[in-house]
Amino acid sequence: MRGAVLLDFFGRRALLTEEGWAHIVGRRPYMADFRPEIAETLGGPDEIRRSSSVPETASLYYKWYYGTAVGDKGLGVVVKILPAEAFVVTAYCTGRIKEGERLWPS
Repeated sequence: MRGAVLLDFFGRRALLTEEGWAHIVGRRPYMADFRPEIAETLGGPDEIRRSSSVPETASLYYKWYYGTAVGDKGLGVVVKILPAEAFVVTAYCTGRIKEGERLWPS
């Protein structure tokens, strides 16, 4: 499986596969300009939350960006974290942080 290995805030490796990237930009074409910000958001988020829909395995990383092509928005990156590996599932711009237990900062 080919892709980019990104490091999250806790030093865990998360794979952004080519298929995952195609899924992200296929659903949200505006994300084509945000690939570097996905890595930046994982490594230095403003907030991390546990997914309320899949709390056992998914975490949501958020970082706010100002003056982007889509305005002042938060970038949300969803990571599926399994015992042996982690994958970037999706990424999107948002005006609000989704519900879920805050993991960081606590």
